[in-house]
Amino acid sequence: MQKRSNIEQFYTYLNTVLTTLLENKIKTRAFITGAQQYKNEVLDNNLILLSDEIRQDQQALSKSNEQLIKLRTINWERSIHQIKNLLVKCDYLVRDLHKALIGR
Repeated sequence: MQKRSNIEQFYTYLNTVLTTLLENKIKTRAFITGAQQYKNEVLDNNLILLSDEIRQDQQALSKSNEQLIKLRTINWERSIHQIKNLLVKCDYLVRDLHKALIGR
């Protein structure tokens, strides 16, 4: 069995770390989305029992929550885009390094 080069080992390590990071972000987002949906269902069910003043406060909180969700979504999309770009650039780097070493 041929020993893998340092570049190949680095490439494997880098891919493992970045794909794990990407997977964790996706799982975290799914968990948070599910928790928010559950919270919203509970609030909607309890909203019927609340007075008008409390209902208005709850609606204001819901609006704030929606704005936070939008901000989180923008942040999440930016992070995913950066991770994907990093994966692609690292792939190019490793291929170029490998070609350079083979050329020697």
